[in-house]
Amino acid sequence: MKRPFVSLITSIFVSLACLSSGLAQETNVAVTLSDSLDQPQEAEPVVHSFGGQEITLPIAVQTSSREQIHLKATLTQVTFSLAAEYNVVPEISPSLDQEDRPRADREVKLELPTVQRESDFQLSFQAQTASQDLWSEAGVVHIRVYPKDLLAPLKTWSRRVQLRLDDSEGILEGFLAAQDVVFVDSKAQMEKREGVPIVTMIVKHTHKVSLPRRPLAPHHSIIVFNEQVENLAKVVVRPFGQGQLIQVDLQIIQQLSEDPRAQKQFLEIIQLAHQAF
Repeated sequence: MKRPFVSLITSIFVSLACLSSGLAQETNVAVTLSDSLDQPQEAEPVVHSFGGQEITLPIAVQTSSREQIHLKATLTQVTFSLAAEYNVVPEISPSLDQEDRPRADREVKLELPTVQRESDFQLSFQAQTASQDLWSEAGVVHIRVYPKDLLAPLKTWSRRVQLRLDDSEGILEGFLAAQDVVFVDSKAQMEKREGVPIVTMIVKHTHKVSLPRRPLAPHHSIIVFNEQVENLAKVVVRPFGQGQLIQVDLQIIQQLSEDPRAQKQFLEIIQLAHQAF
């Protein structure tokens, strides 16, 4: 059985300027993400964003038609996790000038709904010429929307462990503080709490950061985020004394504030440390 789609957003329109008079032609319009044209991919590109906020999508409108063209777009949800009402999408920006043919770059401002869990949406574009009564499909943009509290488990977890942080540039420090995560500087004196796990995060912004030489005690994990990735991205977990060392060769620290995928990866890495205890 096919999943039903729930229509969320009323149509949005843009007029593409008439380039010349002449016989009406069949509608031939394609709307895609601008980045997907410049960087071809095997799979369809997906926009990833947090819900409950406005986003701007760069789109490319391609057409060989010589008629005036109207576009509209409808946002539909492909799951049933919607937790808030939608807002009307603003009008797509100005009409197409003659020099823009066969391609014009435009922006669509879209208010994404708040969701309780990861949810998939589609922004479907339809086109219509002045000589046609029916609308024809012009393209689809796939959008994955995430809840804003993805890191809620991290807040709870940070109160059950002794979390230490070594971040010379303060990027992760500022992010964790904004998320109400409890931590202390790695150089600060900590009261030893029997049986309470210790997790030390080290953000390696340069190649000068030295790793600990002494083997770790039980219930102690060190996570090293290497932002100077030179080879393939990877996460390596290995024993280090009676504790464990997790080496993360992924550039995710600077993306944590804006990219929900980075936050998901961050949580998965934290879970590796949590499973050791």
